[in-house]
Amino acid sequence: MIVGSYFNKVTCKSEFAEKRLYLYYMDMREQTQEKKEFRIIRQAEEILKNYAPAFEQMNCEVVIAHSDDKYRLDFITGFEEVHAEVDINGSCELEVAAA
Repeated sequence: MIVGSYFNKVTCKSEFAEKRLYLYYMDMREQTQEKKEFRIIRQAEEILKNYAPAFEQMNCEVVIAHSDDKYRLDFITGFEEVHAEVDINGSCELEVAAA
């Protein structure tokens, strides 16, 4: 959700995966949510700072995949892609790649 906020509009191919992640998030204690959000926001601000002005104008589609206790979220614009990998503990790794 945090990475998606960098884009003009985000659509998700899998409503089921999106709801599953949302329910997992809502099941966390509020303090845990806040810590994870702070960590992800800090990382996103650093990694996406050079792309933010362009992303604000773009729509993207997010594809969610699950394997080995990790979720991979690919935010696809047609130009750049943002890949986010989230583990079971809520740790996130972000990277930007050319499409």
